[in-house]
Amino acid sequence: MWRWWIRYVEGTGFQSGCPVVGVAAESHPEAPELGAAAAAAFERWQSTLARRLHDGGYTGPEEAEDMAGLIIAALEGATVMARAAGDREPLVRAGRQIARALRGGPTPVTSGGGARGAPPTGDPASGPTR
Repeated sequence: MWRWWIRYVEGTGFQSGCPVVGVAAESHPEAPELGAAAAAAFERWQSTLARRLHDGGYTGPEEAEDMAGLIIAALEGATVMARAAGDREPLVRAGRQIARALRGGPTPVTSGGGARGAPPTGDPASGPTR
């Protein structure tokens, strides 16, 4: 999915992105239902992805929900950055880190505040991540 999205955004000359982000990023005091609809869309995506992650081996629903939120936030944020720069690199880098995190599974936090994870391998723009 990530590779498809990179190709899609790049193929439109970095003009296309997620319409939900466009709605969510703008203030709509005259139409609060727009913000509510955007929030509901993100929630549906997150819960759907969390179920898939949990079914795929994440040990608990909370870890799966956290990872799903991270994936969506990374994809959306990297898309905005790629569009601003006119470059796919933010999407590639975010995808690489998400793939690394997924390969490592739920990652415990060390006492120093850093996370331990699997070493990096692969490029989300060029091949499978799992």
